[in-house]
Parts: sequence; C-alpha cells; structure tokens
Amino acid sequence: MREIEVKILEINKEEIIKKLEFLNAQIILDDALIEDYNFDFQDNFLKKKKELLRLRKIGKDVYLTHKKNYSIQNNIRKEDEFETNIGNAEQMRIILQGLGFHITSIRQKRRTSYLLEKVRFEIDTYPEIPTYLEIEAPSEYKIKEMLEKLEIPLEKAVPLTGGEVIRKHGKNANHLLFNN
Repeated sequence: MREIEVKILEINKEEIIKKLEFLNAQIILDDALIEDYNFDFQDNFLKKKKELLRLRKIGKDVYLTHKKNYSIQNNIRKEDEFETNIGNAEQMRIILQGLGFHITSIRQKRRTSYLLEKVRFEIDTYPEIPTYLEIEAPSEYKIKEMLEKLEIPLEKAVPLTGGEVIRKHGKNANHLLFNN
C-alpha cells in the first residue's frame, strides 16, 4: 500500500477536533496509548536503505509494519507501507531478535484518530512534544482537499516522520516514554 501523508506541527487539538466533528468525521481512537518498537540489524542495514521495521501496540492490538521507498513532493511524504495485525507482541519481538534484529527505539504517544472520506486524521502527542496532526490520504489531491476543509494552508504541512518531529524539538527519538 502507498502511504501519502503530511504533518501539521504544534496544533490546537481542541480546535482541530471541533472542525473534524463539524465535518462529521468518525472517531476511531480516543486518546489511545501507542507503543512503538523499531528494529534494525546491528549494522543499521534498514536505516541505511531508509526503511523502517516497526512493532506497534495499541491496546490489545499489535501490528508489524515495514516502510520503504519514501519520497517527498510538494511537502507531502509518500512511501510503501506493508502492515499486518499479529497476535502477540512479545512473541514477535523474540522472533525478530532471533532473526538478528535489535530494538533501535522505543516510543510512546497518545493518539486520537478520525476518519473522513477514506482520509485518516491522527492527532499525536509524544511526551514533552507539542501535539501535531497527521493527515493520511489515498492521494495528494485528497490531502490538499482536507487541508482546505480544515482551513490549513499547504505551506504549514511538513513531510516529517515521527522521529524527525521528536528530534526537531530536541528530544531523543530512540527513547521517549511517558512517566507513569
């Protein structure tokens, strides 16, 4: 699947939620805790190829994701994303480590998600990082259309990854957890 997305940094969460609800967007996640574990080989083979292997926990759901072939055009990030729902995060971690992968980063964030016209709106908050909006759509046109509906100029959109957002705010992107 081709992932097409942008991020809008330092948003007013309540204002964005009001606009999404006014547009009749359907809520999918409400302030869910997400834990991401990124993996690579000791020689950072995947990182050198600008690829990502991630194990993600959202409540009881667990997903394994591989991302590759990214490009940036008109402030919009595009990449191939392959994701599957799996049953057991701990067993998958053991399998990956048995295959020679090691954990390169562990991050937590809180996410509120909406869906409107096959477009996902992810409102993400990492510890000590201002909340941002990610818009993921089936086309560049649809992203531009939704930005317009939300009254956000395309110039405010950035093609950053979550890790790049974290580093932009001077934090360690390899280890970012909420203090529980």
